[in-house]
Formats: sequence, C-alpha cells, structure tokens
Amino acid sequence: MNKWRLSRRPSMIEDESLEGFLVRVSQINGYEDIDDHSKFQYHYSPVLNEIKNNKKYILNILYDLAEVLTGQEIIRRNHDRKYLSSRGLLFGHGCVWYPRLTRYCPLCLQESKYHRIQWSMIPVLVCDKHLCFLRHKCHECDHFTNLKATITGICNRCERDITVQYDKVTREFLFEHPFLVNIDYLSDKRVFLHLTGENLFKLKKWLIFCIVNINDMKKKSLWIQYSTKSTVIRITDFDIEKINDYLILTDNLISNWPENIIKYANNNMILEERQHFINTFFKRKHSYGNMDIINFLNRIKVNS
Repeated sequence: MNKWRLSRRPSMIEDESLEGFLVRVSQINGYEDIDDHSKFQYHYSPVLNEIKNNKKYILNILYDLAEVLTGQEIIRRNHDRKYLSSRGLLFGHGCVWYPRLTRYCPLCLQESKYHRIQWSMIPVLVCDKHLCFLRHKCHECDHFTNLKATITGICNRCERDITVQYDKVTREFLFEHPFLVNIDYLSDKRVFLHLTGENLFKLKKWLIFCIVNINDMKKKSLWIQYSTKSTVIRITDFDIEKINDYLILTDNLISNWPENIIKYANNNMILEERQHFINTFFKRKHSYGNMDIINFLNRIKVNS
C-alpha cells in the first residue's frame, strides 16, 4: 500500500475533522479539484479499491484512506461525519447523505486554516474560543462554504477572503443562550439537569419537531422528519438560517425548565394547537411513535 503514499504528509490536528484533513492533505499535494468529501471516491478510486480488497470488514474506509495516503495511524476515530451522523449531531443523519456546506469561525481561520470537527455539528452556533457566530456563507457573494474554503480561507466561488467578516456575541446573548456555547457534544459531561450535550440536543430537536408540526408544517418552512423506527429527528441543511433561528428559540425555551415552554405555548398557540403540542411533547407515547428521551422529562418538576 506504500505506493499510494503522498509525498507531503502532515499530521491530523487534534480537533480537525477527518474529511477536512483529507481535503487539506489533497490540496497541499496538488489535488486542487478535491474541494469536498464528495470527490474522494472519484479521485482516489484505485486506492479505495485496493483497501476494500485487503480488508474483510471496514468500519469506515475514509480512515483507512487517510492512513494509506499519509502512512500515519488515525487514533481518534470519532472525527468524521459518519460518526457525528450516527449520534444525530449532523445535518441529514445516516451514512450515505452528507451535507456539502459547513459552518466556520473566521477568527479561527485567521489563526490556522483547517476544518474543525465542531463546525459540522448542527447545534454549534457560536465559537467558544472567540465568542463570535459561526458563518456558513461568503460575506461577498453569499455562496455556501465548503471544506476547501475552510482550508484555504478563500471563497470557492468569488475567491474573496472569508476570514475578514465576523459578528461578535454580546454578553446579553450569552446570558440568554448558555447552551449554544461551551457544550461538549462528544463527551459524557452533564450540562443541563442530568443531560449530556448530546441528549440535550436530542431534546431540542424533539422540541423543534413539535413546534414545526404545529406551526409550520403546512408552510413547509423547515424540513425536519421524525423516524418512529429509530426515534431519530432528522434535520436537513436546505435552509440553515431557519435552523439557526429554531436552535436559538429552543435554547431559550428549555431554560427555566419547563416554565418557558408552557408560556410559549400559551402565548403563541390557540387552545387546540396548545393541547396537541403539550400532549405530543410531554407524552412518551403519541401518534408519532415513542420518543425515548421523554421518559424522564415527565418526572422533572418546574423547580428542579
């Protein structure tokens, strides 16, 4: 397999995404056409075929590809989109469909140009290092940002610098939305009541689903699906601005648990809608199936 090893072989950075690492390695070795993870299959087809022929069982072939190209062992195998998707943290979910856009922090890119794993996560809206909102579009041409742009710092359409425009988060915003900053979604640390960051996001997605089902399903303003078989909420990236708005809204609603949710229902829904919303959100069994995360929520009191 050494014949496929690239001449320039940087090491993977601790918080770098696997796909971002592969694009970065490709770029510095002259493969400029590889600007996104969707190009790996075409450009590295001979390497991937040989890997498949030499492996009886492959957990994730992209790890093997990275190890073959660089000759380095990838130790932390939880930095790829497939892993994030299986935990419900990525747009779309599943092992086949991946988004072609990513958020990024302009100030992080000013310091070092590589794709951070947390930028692929749906609930991460704020850079906890620089306290600024993550962007997903070029400020000049409004084009979505792909992996190559986060590695070069240059928009893949208009070729402008994407690191110069950023919006700092105010103290008021941080106080009102504490769960959008400093949440470790890849650990077992408990951050809200007895929830980890990952389970907290499951709760927020379930809340988004219930709100969308009441208010916006007829308008089709946000594509969000609930799978009764796997109890997974799936969010796509067709309108990331609306998703950001919903994440900020639900961040506010789950604080002061559960008074803010009740107030929201009373102030924004008619009686029939409110009853349906409360029954769907707080009941474990409902017309959409079983939502396991609701088991303990019914036991949480207002002042807990």
